[in-house]
Amino acid sequence: MPENQEQPGKKQAVISLVIAAIAFFYLMFVPLYVTSFFTLILGVVGLIQAIRAKKRDFVGAIRTMGLLLSILDIALSILFIVIPIAALNGIQS
Repeated sequence: MPENQEQPGKKQAVISLVIAAIAFFYLMFVPLYVTSFFTLILGVVGLIQAIRAKKRDFVGAIRTMGLLLSILDIALSILFIVIPIAALNGIQS
């Protein structure tokens, strides 16, 4: 591969990692209920970009970290959405 040519899928891998990092930052440092929906959407977008990078046969730590961080963002977002709802239902009962 020529030196000035980019690897296929690298751009998607970098986008995945950046989006997942932004979502994780918001999830950890801006603890609002509405933020969880925002980070859930960002986590899904990051996951999609990581999958696109994999489909283009890009192998690297950037893609792997973007994939793992996106999955973590999605899981924590769902948790931060479900816990307040469950707590409110428990208080009302």
